[in-house]
Amino acid sequence: MDALSLRQVAEFAGAKILRGKAETMIERVSTDSRTIKPGELFVALHGENFDAHNFLEHVAKADAAGAIVSQNPPSDLPENFAILRAADTLVAYQNLAANYRKTLPLKVLGITGSNGKTSTKDFAASILGRAFRVTKTEGNFNNHVGLPRTVLEANRDDEFAVWESLWDPEKRPRRKKVPWRKRSIPVASLY
Repeated sequence: MDALSLRQVAEFAGAKILRGKAETMIERVSTDSRTIKPGELFVALHGENFDAHNFLEHVAKADAAGAIVSQNPPSDLPENFAILRAADTLVAYQNLAANYRKTLPLKVLGITGSNGKTSTKDFAASILGRAFRVTKTEGNFNNHVGLPRTVLEANRDDEFAVWESLWDPEKRPRRKKVPWRKRSIPVASLY
C-alpha cells in the first residue's frame, strides 16, 4: 500500500478521527490481531461469533498505529494509539479499499464466476507478469473481507492487477462495493 495519512484513511473509509494525529502516515492495514505489526492500522471487524474490538489492547501493545472501531474502545489504550470511528467497520474497510483503488493508475483484470477463478487468476497473472509489474489476489482472498485486503496491498509501482472476487448472491455481504470498476476488464462465469 502507498502510505496514506490518517486523515486520508478517515476520509476514504467514511470514518471520524476521535484521537490521533491526522498527519500520521499509515502504510498497512490489517484485520487480523494475531499478525498485527508495528505501525499498521487495525480494522476491528465483528460478526455473529467474534468481535475484534475485544483485541484492541493486544493490538495496541503490538505497537499498531491505531484502529477503526464501531464501538467505544477501552479507556486505557496508549495516548499515541489513534482511534477512527465508523458506524460499520466492514463497510469502512470496503470503502477504504474502493477509494484507495481510485488513486492507483493500474489496469485491472477482475475475475469472478462459479468455478475456476483461482486457477484462471494465477494463469493470467503469470502471463501478464512477463510484460508488466503485476499484483494479484493471494490464495483465495476473494470475499468481502479478502478483496479489500488485496486492493490495499497494491501500490503505484504496480502496472496491472489480477483480482479475484467471489460472487454468491445467497451470501451477499452487507455492502458489495467492488473496487475494480475504474479501468477494469471483468471476466464472468468460468466453466
